[in-house]
Amino acid sequence: MVALAQEKVLLLWLNSTPALVLLLSRRVTTRSAWMQVKKPAWAAMPVLDVRALPPATLEQLATDYDRLCEQPLLALAKLAVDPHRIAIDAALAAALGLPDLQPLRELLAREPGLTGVGLFCKPEKVPKPPRK
Repeated sequence: MVALAQEKVLLLWLNSTPALVLLLSRRVTTRSAWMQVKKPAWAAMPVLDVRALPPATLEQLATDYDRLCEQPLLALAKLAVDPHRIAIDAALAAALGLPDLQPLRELLAREPGLTGVGLFCKPEKVPKPPRK
């Protein structure tokens, strides 16, 4: 049971904004908007150590995974407004004591490698996330 919960939490983490930042920091730009991540970069990528989580945190995050795992995710360029990615980040932030990840999602959503749009584009071309 513990191994299954750990697997669920790891999958939740790998779809979170912090994991995407780590992944994109290891990419190799190829041509134009294309990029790739080499196998050694995948192997060296730090991830949440789910084995070190307290049982209550592991259980809560596994429950969050069960609630969110069937929900469709939008394209990465729309992660700032994707309600399911927002929910993933909120679940991790609550369980791990992280700050609100919305500012990080907004910055990552402007990443030229995801959007194909330069960083200094007109503000009206950048999708605005919903405000609470």
